[in-house]
Amino acid sequence: MEQHDFYVEFYEELDKRLEHFFDFAESGRACVSLAGFPVKEALRTYLFYRLSIERTPYDRCRRQGMGVEDAMSRVDAFLDRLQDATPAVPEDTGEDVRVEVWEHPWKDALEACRGCLLVYVFNARQLQALVPLLERMERPVVLLSEYDIPDDTDLPEYVTALSVEFSPWRIFADRDFEIRFPLFFHYAHAFSILLQLMRPAGIVCLEGCHFQEQLLALEAGSLDIPSYGVQQGWPSPMHTGFRGLPFRYYYTWGKRFSNLWKAHNPVPCFIPAGYMHEVEDCQSAKESHCVAVFLQPPVCLNDDDYLEQLLEMTGEAAKRWPEVTFLVCEHPEYRLDERRLRALQSLGRVEIVSDTPLGQVYARSRIVVSHSSSSLMEGLLYGCRPLVFGPTWGSRYYPDVEKENLGSIARTQEECLDCLSRMLEDGTPPAFRREEWFAATGTTALDAMVAHLNQTMQPL
Repeated sequence: MEQHDFYVEFYEELDKRLEHFFDFAESGRACVSLAGFPVKEALRTYLFYRLSIERTPYDRCRRQGMGVEDAMSRVDAFLDRLQDATPAVPEDTGEDVRVEVWEHPWKDALEACRGCLLVYVFNARQLQALVPLLERMERPVVLLSEYDIPDDTDLPEYVTALSVEFSPWRIFADRDFEIRFPLFFHYAHAFSILLQLMRPAGIVCLEGCHFQEQLLALEAGSLDIPSYGVQQGWPSPMHTGFRGLPFRYYYTWGKRFSNLWKAHNPVPCFIPAGYMHEVEDCQSAKESHCVAVFLQPPVCLNDDDYLEQLLEMTGEAAKRWPEVTFLVCEHPEYRLDERRLRALQSLGRVEIVSDTPLGQVYARSRIVVSHSSSSLMEGLLYGCRPLVFGPTWGSRYYPDVEKENLGSIARTQEECLDCLSRMLEDGTPPAFRREEWFAATGTTALDAMVAHLNQTMQPL
C-alpha cells in the first residue's frame, strides 16, 4: 500500500505564501531592493531554503488530519513577522564605520584584480567540478569561495583564491533590512564592495540555485557585469531555488536541457555548450550485470523513510540476483551511518563507490537507480539506462524517462524490482539521441564555453 506524503503540497503552499509576501513587499517598496539594486529573486531563494525546514512538520500535521492552513501556521507566523511594521531598531553602537567604497580597507587588494574573471564556489565539490574550466581560461581569475581553499590545491598560476568575508566598514546601510535579514544583508554588502572595487569582466557560478550565487548575479547586473551560470546536474523537481535564475547567460548540457530550464527561467540566454568532462567510449568497460544505486539526502522530495526503502530494495535485489554487482554511491554531502554501511556490505556483490570518480562508476554500469538524482540523466551520456524509484506522492520524475523511451519509473519497491528484472534481462542501451541532450563533451564543450565567455565578457 502506497503511503501518502505531503511534500509536493508543502512546496506549492510555500510558493504561494512567498508570492504573497513579495506582492505585499513590493506595494511598500520594501525588501525588494538594497542599496539601489534588486534582490527579490535571491531573497526569495533565501527564504525558500530557510522555510524548507518546515516540510517535515507540515507533512506530519497533514498525516494527522490537520488542514492546510493550520499545518502552514508556523510558516505564516514567520512571514507575518517579516511583514510587520518597521521592527525596533537597536541604538547605534558606533561599531560600524561608514566609508566611501574607494576608501575601503580592501581597496588596494581588490583593485589589483580589476578586470579578472570572478568564479564563485559554494563548496569543495563545486570547485572540483569547475577545475576543467579554470584550466582552460588562461586569463586572470579570482576564485571566490565559501571556505578556505587548502594551499596545496592544484590550481593554474593565474588563479587567485579569495575567501568570502564580511566587513564592518559599511559602504551602505539599511538597518531595517539588516534586522530582518542579517545574513543576507552581510553577503549583499560584501559582494557590493567586491564588485565595485574589482570590476570583474564577468562572474561564473555553478548550478546557481543558492541565494549567494543569485545575489552575485543581481549585483553584477546592476553594474552591467555579465553573469554566467553553468549546469552541473539536473534537479528534476524544479523547486524555487532553480526558478527565476537571474544570470545573463546559462551554459547547459544540450538543447533538450535548455528547453527544460527555459520553462521556469525567462531571463537567461541558454547556451547548449555541453558537458565539461571527458567521456570515453565505455562500452568495453561495462560489466554484463552491473547496477549503480545513487543515494540522496533526506531533503526536498526524499526523506529517511524513502532512503531506507531504496536501501532495502537494493538489499533485496542483491539477494535476488547474486550474479549482479551493485555499486552504491552515497551523496557527497550525506554519508550513511556505519550500521547502514555494514548492512549493505554484507549483501553479496555490493560495493561502496562513494569516493570513486563518477565517470568510472557510470562506465561500469548498465543501469542507474535513484530517487531524483542528476545521475539518472547524467548516466545516459555513458549508456546507462535510468530506473527512477519515485515514491513521492503527486510527483513524477521530470523529464518523464518512460515517455522519452529512455528508462523506467517505479513508485514502490515491488515495482522497482520488477522494472529492474526486465531491464537486466533486456540489456539494451537507452534509445536516446545524444546530440539533443548533450551538445558536446570534454574539451569541445569547454572550448565552446571559453569562446562564448571571451566574446561576451567585458574586455581586459
